[in-house]
Formats: sequence, C-alpha cells, structure tokens
Amino acid sequence: MAFISDYLTHDTRFVYGTQKLIVDFLRKSCHNVIKINYVSDGASAHFKNKYNMRNLAHHYKDFHIEASWTFSASGHGKGGPHVSFSSPKQFYEWCFEKNDRMVVARPRRMEASTASSTMPEPNRPIEIRWLPADIVNQDAEKNLLPRWNRLSTRDSISGIRDIHQFDADQDGSITCRRTSQSKTSTKHTFKIHVLNL
Repeated sequence: MAFISDYLTHDTRFVYGTQKLIVDFLRKSCHNVIKINYVSDGASAHFKNKYNMRNLAHHYKDFHIEASWTFSASGHGKGGPHVSFSSPKQFYEWCFEKNDRMVVARPRRMEASTASSTMPEPNRPIEIRWLPADIVNQDAEKNLLPRWNRLSTRDSISGIRDIHQFDADQDGSITCRRTSQSKTSTKHTFKIHVLNL
C-alpha cells in the first residue's frame, strides 16, 4: 500500500494512522486475517522506538488483530523502495515503470438480478490511500499522547537496535527476538505511571 498525506512528518503518529488504514483494508479484502506481521527497515524516527513498540503492544486492543513487527537491516538494501514523489502523476509513472503490468479497473459483468449502482472495488497492483493530517493529529491527541505520556522516561527496550523481531502479546507486553527465527526471546513489559485523578 502507498499513503499520500498532507501530514509532512514521517513519525510514529503517521505510522499509527497508516496502520488503521492497513487494518481496515485487510478486514474488507481478506476476511480471515488473524495476525499482521509488519515488515520495515529499522528507522528509529518512526518505527523502532518505544512509542511505536507501545502501540504494537496495544495492537490487539486497538484493532482486535494480533501483530508482529519484523525489522530488516537499515541501509543494507533489504528495506522497501526509498523514493519520494513530487506529485501523484509522478508516483503513477513510477508504478507503471516498476510493474511489469498495470491492472485496469473495469466493472465486472453483472447479472441483471444482482445489478447495483455501485461499481466493484478496483484491482490495483498497489493500493493508494489518502491520510489527512487532521486525522493523524486527532488520533494522536485522543489515543496516542495519553498512552505515551504514561510511559516512564526510562522505559525502553534494552538493546532494541540489535533486535529484529517483536511480537505483541495480548497482555500488553512485547516478546523480543534477535531474528524472526531465534529460539531465545525476552519479554518486555512497559513501566506505566499511575495517573492521580
């Protein structure tokens, strides 16, 4: 999936907004999804930090789907394409160049008895979604900042840069492994400040 937005900071807030769209898309197109494994590079600004890990620990609570996150080595050519586009047209041209074929959305042939006024969802090689900045900011204010403000300032996953597999547990903790195939793991439970009301 590709996301276009007027939110100009690629940070953990934006990542959470894209996760909401990814989960929504998967629910509509793949009805039997029980777990999502996010795969990305290990950029600490938006992926590999205590705030994103806290969000991962809440993934089941937020979306009712289990989740893991696998990080490839940053800067070693194992991540996704790192390109930017100045316009949607430039993005379209890049997609056309990089894909061996483009799928054209055409209405399916419908029987007269099942005809409706809505056209079926197109079948594209890359799904594109718009994520408005005001939605990113509203989610941050309503859900993320209260969650993050309760984290201890000293609470971080020890050795996070050397860990590449994070599995969210339904109890709000994270199981960490050096690689996705590692047999040994450590469990991280977040230290939460109790709020005085």
